[in-house]
Amino acid sequence: MTDTAVEFAALQTMHPSASLHTEGGNPVVLLPNFKFRAGDKTVEMTLLLYPSAHSGYVTRLFFERKA
Repeated sequence: MTDTAVEFAALQTMHPSASLHTEGGNPVVLLPNFKFRAGDKTVEMTLLLYPSAHSGYVTRLFFERKA
């Protein structure tokens, strides 16, 4: 099992609907219906996790919209 597969399996235990994809040869994880707290409210939206270097960051987490 590759490092990516092991890391994805661990992530999937926390968010079962996560799906693994590739973009530009790099793994990315789609996290649909992800729930989190923003201020005093619970928000649900789709997130995209880019666990490799992107735009000068070590990793990036893209949100569907502003919370």
